[in-house]
Amino acid sequence: MKKMKFLPLVGNGTYGFSVASELPEEAPVSLVTLPHLPVSFAVTTDYMEEAKNHCAAVTATNLSLILSPPANARTAELLREISHRSFTSIHSRIGNGPILNLEKRITRYYRDTGIPIRCRKLKNVEDIPAVLSKGHPAALLLGDSLFRWHWVTVIGSLTYPDGTVLEIADSWHRRPRYYRPNYGSRVLGILEFYIPEEKSR
Repeated sequence: MKKMKFLPLVGNGTYGFSVASELPEEAPVSLVTLPHLPVSFAVTTDYMEEAKNHCAAVTATNLSLILSPPANARTAELLREISHRSFTSIHSRIGNGPILNLEKRITRYYRDTGIPIRCRKLKNVEDIPAVLSKGHPAALLLGDSLFRWHWVTVIGSLTYPDGTVLEIADSWHRRPRYYRPNYGSRVLGILEFYIPEEKSR
């Protein structure tokens, strides 16, 4: 697979995502994974009756599960129930896609719910491992063609001698997938999300 320099008119819809068995056989030079990951992720098929083109809202739901993990979510079934309640509330504010300005909608939603989530735009994919090492998830906006985009949540990174592979919640599968930036799709935007530490009084 060649590195994608420009968005084509038509993509194949896979975005270059892969599974763990397709990772390089050699051990990564460095590995970063977020703590407190949910046992399964929210996916678009959970909400097909109430939404469409809703990967942005699903990404926001997964971000909420990572940043504010529910204390009573001990099983995948319980987590899906909590995810559904979160999605319904989030989707009412974010809406259906395509969505470009996700950062404004997410921060506004959480500000109104009393959770002080902050967002920072990143310029380079190379900055993502450092963000993850601080325990901060990231969201990627990907394009596999001029008019087809997709939001995913970055939960880890594996750095090899020839580049970095990102571990993602792709909004389609409950288990992680892997993505080599700009192979199979182009990175159009990178957002870091975090909750500021409370200042001691």
